[in-house]
Amino acid sequence: MNNRLLRFKFILLGFPAFIGFTLMYIIPFGRTLRYTVVDDTWWERFVGLKNFRELLQDEAFHNALKSTVVFSVIGVVCLVTFSLLLAMGLQKLGNRLAFVKSLLIAPIIMPTAAVVFVWQMLFSWTTSPSEFRYLVGNVAGGGFWSVLPIYLLYIWKNTGLNIIILGAAIAGIPAEAREAAILDGAKGFRLFRSVTLPLISPVLTFVVMLSFSNSLKGFRESLLFYSPLPPPDALYTIPFYMDEYFQNFVFSRLTTSSVVFTFLIVLVLLVLYRWENQYNEKIY
Repeated sequence: MNNRLLRFKFILLGFPAFIGFTLMYIIPFGRTLRYTVVDDTWWERFVGLKNFRELLQDEAFHNALKSTVVFSVIGVVCLVTFSLLLAMGLQKLGNRLAFVKSLLIAPIIMPTAAVVFVWQMLFSWTTSPSEFRYLVGNVAGGGFWSVLPIYLLYIWKNTGLNIIILGAAIAGIPAEAREAAILDGAKGFRLFRSVTLPLISPVLTFVVMLSFSNSLKGFRESLLFYSPLPPPDALYTIPFYMDEYFQNFVFSRLTTSSVVFTFLIVLVLLVLYRWENQYNEKIY
């Protein structure tokens, strides 16, 4: 009887969230799927998989997908590595620098426009912002120096949240496990590989997923940072590709690209989740 009452309470509490998720995500995504098989959102003539074939043959989509993958892989690896090292360092310092964690979370709550403005000033080596944008957007030609500010901005903005999550996971490691490993002769990297990494692997996987999700949100920062010039080719990601068709009211291509990209994201997350489960099975 108690179990039934508890289950009913959970259902009752989760029902508003389910309604909101359905109205805000499920139904709109269902309408998006509908637009992928028509040639026009007004006449809605059925064309089958024509939109998908044209999308997969589009060279601009290939370039945007390549840029997205490169930015996500490099950005996530650098961000997670940097966050993990800082989290371990702050954990060793204890409460002596507790205020640093509060400072690291500041970039997340700051308005995007304010963050980009500060970032432009930091990277403005010339006498005026317009000359700086021209230098970065045109002279560098999409090379390393032209995309470096966005990579650093992505890392700086998301490091604080990752440190808080990873720091909590590291703090939750039982002291007995560390002491037993040290008595067995483990220290340094071996201690990290044998004790810390296995015990925080579920949280680390979540941080990787979160970092990957945040890497797809750099559209606003890139757009504002390089404005009024377009971003370098290396930062022409899928959101920029979809934005072009949105501004031109080509909704069939917009919805098709968003659906394909959504399924790719889900596939990546499933692979990460599967890898994390297999890793835990080997450990435990």
